[in-house]
Amino acid sequence: MVPGLPGRDGPGGAFASRREEDATWCPVRGRDGIRLSAAGYPHQYLRRINAEFWPAQQGGTHTRGNPAGFVPDSTWAITGPWAP
Repeated sequence: MVPGLPGRDGPGGAFASRREEDATWCPVRGRDGIRLSAAGYPHQYLRRINAEFWPAQQGGTHTRGNPAGFVPDSTWAITGPWAP
């Protein structure tokens, strides 16, 4: 068991695949870029709200699922690197 994380265990343990799904974000083509979808929760996307990042589902029960601004807040533009 990992201290402080009830029900979770170390690499290769019984809960390893679920933990890996929890930490995996898959790129999905969006309207103006990509959206990062949670592998273990297919309808949740990484959303930026008030300078914080949250997994959120549009229209979900949490305030972070508020439909107002959901798509722009959960869509990421692909640009070139900042290297000179």
